[in-house]
Amino acid sequence: MTVAACFCWVKDFCIPSRTDAGHAILDGVLLQLQDFEWEQKDVFAIQLAFEEALVNAIRHGNQSNNRLGVRVHLEISPERFLATVEDEGPGFNPDKLPDPTLEDFLDRPCGRGVKLMRAFMTSVHFNPTGNAVTLEKFRSTPVPERFLVQEAQDVQKVQEPQEVQEPQQIQDTAKPVQAECTAPPTESQPEIQVH
Repeated sequence: MTVAACFCWVKDFCIPSRTDAGHAILDGVLLQLQDFEWEQKDVFAIQLAFEEALVNAIRHGNQSNNRLGVRVHLEISPERFLATVEDEGPGFNPDKLPDPTLEDFLDRPCGRGVKLMRAFMTSVHFNPTGNAVTLEKFRSTPVPERFLVQEAQDVQKVQEPQEVQEPQQIQDTAKPVQAECTAPPTESQPEIQVH
């Protein structure tokens, strides 16, 4: 059995460099994870890592400059969470961050967020410039049966259009977080439309 193709939530956002705009997206992600019945420990891990990626892009990448946007691409299914967060800043080299657990760096704030993301996600990948991070997490428990279909039925269900109702709150949170991203799309990520 596989996860039915109709159970995938895909969204693209471009938000201003404000933490409240990032939290609006995070609220929608948490609702979608709840709808897909993710375990609380996985939801906590995603919330922590995704929030850290958003805050890093807003505060460190774009220096909280509202004229600069943060692009967010999300794909959430009952078995997998994928998010790419890209800022318009100059980027950085994540491999050159000091280990925040070493005695000399315990009092310094740098490096903790990246370490947390790597600890809680299945994979974390930065683009070569260092201004985009892709977070991926696979569910730690089996997918609930209601999201599964038998392989032969999966093809048939994909051919029959099915609408997945989005919670009203997710649609509402997407509306106020609009900004014009000035950075051109990267080769690996198509241009994002503002919703």
